[in-house]
Parts: sequence; structure tokens; C-alpha cells
Amino acid sequence: MKTERKPVSVYVHIPFCVKKCLYCDFLSFPGTAAMMAEYGENLIREISAAVCYLDISNYYVNTIYIGGGTPSIVSETLIEEILCKLAPLLTDDPEISMEVNPGTLKGREGQMKAQVYVRSGINRVSIGLQSADDSVLKRIGRIHDHRDFLETLDILRNAGISNINADIMQDLPDTDHKTYMDTLERVIKLDLRHISSYSLILEEGTPLYEQRDSFTFPDEDEDRRIYRDNCRILKESGFEQYEISNFSKPGFECRHNITYWERGDYLGLGLGASSCMGDVRWKNPSDMGVYGKYTEHLSFACEAADTEHNGLLLFPDNMYSEEVEKLENKDIISETMFLGLRMTRGIDEEVFRRRFGKSLRDIYGRKIDDLIQSGVLSEGEGRLFLTDYGVDVSNLVFEELLL
Repeated sequence: MKTERKPVSVYVHIPFCVKKCLYCDFLSFPGTAAMMAEYGENLIREISAAVCYLDISNYYVNTIYIGGGTPSIVSETLIEEILCKLAPLLTDDPEISMEVNPGTLKGREGQMKAQVYVRSGINRVSIGLQSADDSVLKRIGRIHDHRDFLETLDILRNAGISNINADIMQDLPDTDHKTYMDTLERVIKLDLRHISSYSLILEEGTPLYEQRDSFTFPDEDEDRRIYRDNCRILKESGFEQYEISNFSKPGFECRHNITYWERGDYLGLGLGASSCMGDVRWKNPSDMGVYGKYTEHLSFACEAADTEHNGLLLFPDNMYSEEVEKLENKDIISETMFLGLRMTRGIDEEVFRRRFGKSLRDIYGRKIDDLIQSGVLSEGEGRLFLTDYGVDVSNLVFEELLL
């Protein structure tokens, strides 16, 4: 009897960038051409092993997201090879996304790269703008200006990519409500399919955190005013808010990110990439040398599994994978709640019951009704979701729902 294949999303991490932004605490760093070439070889080796594993385990890939770092900094031939390796497992209508920094996709070279991206299957691009104010971009260490962003947008559209997202940020140093709204209005005029709007989080260890006393930042009241006006203006402009920080034209929601919020299976490939398959979560090695040894090990395991077809290839790998965690049912329920409630449609109560064999109130008792009574949750049409006030205090709501 043939086992039905299951959907999985694949994340591919490119850790390199021209220079690290002052607010960034992601696993990213500048790299030499030799480092990028070696990393590419290791990454392709891991991807080959992953394809073997997913095939044996009866998965198909419905979304791919190439992130970083700055994926557009590496050779377009590497991007092409990544997608060629994954192609045999793709569904008929995959979403294939890639992050682009405007400072790395310009001129004739940028046009050629974009053409290869399209030929390779990329059909969605997320451009990191952050602000339309050049002085703000310089202040936070970005390598581009607003004109670079507009050029990159034109290059992608001319290459045939219409599903484009712009990342913008509020609460940046020495900005206010007016600064952000100017960026928002300028981005809306560009007829994009998707806009992601995030609040700056000052992470310890980043240069901007160390320099924080040199700048002013919007206070909590202004932050909430910016957020509410942002949501209102985007709605008036034809965007639907489907997650706390994400807005799209109808039908252009990011399917890859929805996998995370609905707690679907995802496999992370590349340096330090995180995965969650079923009830197991783990992380790839974060050291370049260890990562190289890890991919060699996977390559041998892949050959054994592929030859004998006995499933010897295992993710996570017991020797090299970091932070391996076998999740208990209470952990999965908690994650289902606080991830699902990030989405405006919230939690489908019948789907929850089918998945866990119990209703929300069977598990949480009066806590659900208490949170509804306090005004942070609402219920309707078989769904539980955050109210506007609940979004403002969402972290506190999520804490209440941890088991």
C-alpha cells in the first residue's frame, strides 16, 4: 500500500552579507569568494541528503524560502543549483521565495541575476527596504539607499517577478510617526503584492544596542499609534492583514511563513538553520568548520539510505545537530496556540479538536473565557483570535497560554 506524501516547507540559509546591519543579530557575516564557494559545496551536499531523506520519508515540498544574510550576494549559479536539486520533490504550484538586498541587485549584473532567478523557478521576492529615508538607512548600517531599492524593484519586475514583498521597520533610531508614515505611503504607491512591517527590537550584543543612548526611539504609546495607523492605512489601500506584522493583496499571503504559524513541518538547510518535523525540533551546526564535517557525514548516510532504501538517513543527526528537542504534547499545544494566534484568522476550534482529541476548553478550562472577558481574545464563527487590544499585549497573552 502506497503511503500518501506529506507537505513540508524548506528553508535554505545563506549566511553571507556585504556588511552586518547595526541592528542585526541573525547568523550572518561578510565572506570571501573562497568561503562562499566552499559553503556552496557543503550546502549542495546537505540539500542532496535532504532530498534523499524527504523522498524516503514520503514528503513533497510545497514552499521554499532562501533567506540570510543576503542570498542575492552569492553567485546566481548557486541559487540555480539549489533549486535544481530540490526540483524533483516540488508540488505542481510551489511558492519559491528569496530575500534580496537592494545593494546587491543593480545594473547589468543585477538584471542577469534576476533572469537566472526566474529561470530557476523563483516566483516571489522579499526586498529589504526598512526605510525610504536615506539618512535613516545610513544610521542603521544599510548598504543601499532608496533609489537602489527602486532600481532593484524595476529589475525584478522586468525579469517577470510580480509577487514582491517589501520589508519596512518602525521604531528605528531618531524616527517618529511622520518618518514611518512617509515610508509607508511611498511603498504603497509602488503597487506591491505584500508588505511586512516590523518593530525594531534592540538585541543585546548588536552595535545599535550598544549605541542606544545616542538616539531617541518612539515610546510605547507612539509605537502603538504607528502600528494602528499602519494597519488602518494598509487596509484602506487594499491590503489584508493576515498576521500581526504581515499584509498582502488578496491571494498573496506568504505560504511559507504560514507553514510556521500553522505549525507545519519545515526543514532548515544551511549554517545554523532550524527545523521542526513532527514532534522534533533541532538546529544545524553554527560553526562553518563543523558544518562542513556535518555535510560530509550526511553524504555518507545518504548513500547508505539511497542504496539500501532503509531510511538510515536521519534528521536530526545525532552526531552534529544542535539543540535537539523532543517535544511533549503540551509543548505542541502551546506552540499551536501562540503561533496560530499571530494570524488574524486565529485558531480554528474544530481543527484544534481533531488534531489534539480535546477542545480548547477541555485543555485550558476557564482560562479561555477569562481571557475573552478581559478583552484580549474574541470568539466567533468557530475561531478564537486576538482582539486589537490583544495584539498590543500579545506577548502577555501567549504567556498565559503556555502549558
